[in-house]
Amino acid sequence: MRNYKIAIFHDYFDNLGGGEKLILTLAEKINSIIFTSYFNKKLLKKNFIKKNKIIVLKKKFFFKNVLSWFNYNPKKNYFINILSGNYSIFLNKLNKKKKFIYYCHSLPKAYFRYFEFKENYNFFKKILIFFSKKMFIKYFLKNLNSVNHVIANSNYTKRQLKKFYKKKITVIHPPININKFSLGTRGKYFLSANRHEKDKNINKIINVFKKFNNTKIIITSVGSQTKKLKAISKNNNNIIFTGLVSNNKYLKLLKKCIATIYLSKNEDFGMSAIESLSVGKPVIAMNSGGLKEILKKNINCFLIKEKSVEKDLYKIISEKRNIEFFNLRHKCRKSIYKFNEVNFVKKFKSIINK
Repeated sequence: MRNYKIAIFHDYFDNLGGGEKLILTLAEKINSIIFTSYFNKKLLKKNFIKKNKIIVLKKKFFFKNVLSWFNYNPKKNYFINILSGNYSIFLNKLNKKKKFIYYCHSLPKAYFRYFEFKENYNFFKKILIFFSKKMFIKYFLKNLNSVNHVIANSNYTKRQLKKFYKKKITVIHPPININKFSLGTRGKYFLSANRHEKDKNINKIINVFKKFNNTKIIITSVGSQTKKLKAISKNNNNIIFTGLVSNNKYLKLLKKCIATIYLSKNEDFGMSAIESLSVGKPVIAMNSGGLKEILKKNINCFLIKEKSVEKDLYKIISEKRNIEFFNLRHKCRKSIYKFNEVNFVKKFKSIINK
């Protein structure tokens, strides 16, 4: 690869989701510095991230992570700039002398699909988004058409982008370092590792597990719905919340679970599902969005219908034996080799070098 100075501009590090893991991997492999508008210090305390190449612009506030990019110019001139997320594309130094690559994890649903996702937000945010929506979309598409190359994390995300952007879009799936994962043991509980947001439908998982006494579900992560989810789980000892856990703890939980459960509709990709499959744990999920590019029925997953989520989930939990999940472990692991880190870096470097 040519010896260019490379900068990555990522929206914010509030949690360690698939997007953050992807950016950290990419920065390491291409020796890049990362700029971000916010960094959650809890990620350092729990040893999630070594913050040696991350520069924070401003503290997080609603819309402030958008405004940060409007007002920011890097002190150094980086010839190659990788924009990651929904807001970094507003960086005000998009000029022809530099190369800009936009990696789209998700088309901004709050603006492009407002009426579908508005229930995820409180009254104040609904009003702000509604009245800024037209301007946001205008400038988003303007800057999108100014970048040199657009990359999507899945074919599903590519199809969403194609509704508004007619130029070439390359699909590069998020990576996983398969060597860091090994097959787990026979499981003792089910695991949910999604952020606690309305569109993740964790409340439906809880509603199902409240019907069981001896079947355990462990729920990791945090989010805007954490308090509500804990409230509806009250007095149910088989529903356990861990909050944010370290990478090592998360891996241990994965290896000892029966299966993972992801009920979010139209997930843009599904990095958590990849991690689950890498240790031989099948996924229980809706057959929609980017998950269709990962999951194959009765090979590495059990699929449920959107119209009967709780009914289907209850049926799988109550009727499937533990051994049926365990017997899929080799098929699960085999199904994710195409998402390996080596392929990801190779494809990304080819675009950087064009």
